[in-house]
Amino acid sequence: MDGRPQEIGTFSLRQGLDAVGTGPISVSPYVSEQFFEDEKRIWRDSWLMLGRESDLGDPGAYIVCDLKVLDVSIAVTRNRDGRLHAFYNVCSHRASRLLCESHGRKSAIVCPFHGWTFNVDGSLRGVPEKQLFDCMENKEKYRLTSVSVDTWGGFVFVNLSPEPRYSLSEYTSGTPEMLGPYLKDQPWSWHTGYQHRFDANWKDLMNIQHEGYHASYVHRQTLGARFGPDEVFTSLFPDSPGFCSLLTVNVPPAPGNAPPKFSTVQQLAMEFGTTSNWVGKDTSQASTRFPGAVNQNDSVRWVFDCYTLFPNLMLFVGNDVLSVMRVWPLNAHEADWEWDWFFKDEMSNFGHLFNREHGRLATRNALTEDWPICEMVHRNMRAGIVDKVHIGSEMEVSVRALHEKLLMHMKLTEDDLDAY
Repeated sequence: MDGRPQEIGTFSLRQGLDAVGTGPISVSPYVSEQFFEDEKRIWRDSWLMLGRESDLGDPGAYIVCDLKVLDVSIAVTRNRDGRLHAFYNVCSHRASRLLCESHGRKSAIVCPFHGWTFNVDGSLRGVPEKQLFDCMENKEKYRLTSVSVDTWGGFVFVNLSPEPRYSLSEYTSGTPEMLGPYLKDQPWSWHTGYQHRFDANWKDLMNIQHEGYHASYVHRQTLGARFGPDEVFTSLFPDSPGFCSLLTVNVPPAPGNAPPKFSTVQQLAMEFGTTSNWVGKDTSQASTRFPGAVNQNDSVRWVFDCYTLFPNLMLFVGNDVLSVMRVWPLNAHEADWEWDWFFKDEMSNFGHLFNREHGRLATRNALTEDWPICEMVHRNMRAGIVDKVHIGSEMEVSVRALHEKLLMHMKLTEDDLDAY
């Protein structure tokens, strides 16, 4: 079955501009430095994905993430009983950084400044020359400053607010019931990743990835096909605090519904495996163990689902492949970008490897076509050439969905943007 989903399982997807506004969007949120300063508060009260649960598989394992937008470092650890803890990576004695590596495993955390020692749950364990302090009698006073931590879909999230406005369960509501289990329980293995810094606003980098209107033009050489509303259609989650949109991508037919014309290399890659952009196999039953998790219409032309979770996470969920994109703002005009590849199928022959690498490299090539566009657009907006941009229906509605989710979290209206 092809076409656009209306009712899926136990939830509804509202599509098109009926769920969001229709007027132009101000460019102020992309270029105003004052808006960027005000915008920082969303990073203190949003659930931010820092890694996979598998990164913290053993007692004492830890990961560290530096949130440069807030000038803070966050550590997440797992203690002996399997519980996750998250806290600012700052010693309660003299504010030294505690963990300097991005990940590792420790039985205790020792401050490199004065040797204060903490348990992996953030509690104080010991102090050199303890007679100089009252800390051993008031250990709780010197506990590391904790932040909220929880998991969904096999991912670890933190929220810096002492009392988050939404629980993580509420924040990730609205999606198919089996999407979380699909993302968590499949045997995903990290394969490779990309990182780069761009001269663009973080929202510029988000917007180009979750709308399909540009694909026929920017990617006409790498993807070699024309995409219409039926090949890249968007569903919205206006009632979810966190999820903004779902972009569903299908293989576009050639004129007359003939099969698309692919290069010789593409045709060869399609014969093996299921992780390249286009495959020669029916992927409609990609989630037989997790009914309804992906490919909502059971389309034989389905390629992947792209979910946008506010503020900075995108999940590209395909058949046997999961790509994870995050964007981290540095200032109004710079952002760090990260992309990670996960695969769940074990390669049993060279054909599987060829299929996998073809898909990965083809996607990489398409991404390299996106980023110059983002920087060019940001330069033009920053130059004041336009003060508003126009969003088309259906194929660009995800851009508006992210914009309106931003205003909702900042408790602003479109009219309020005139002040910037």
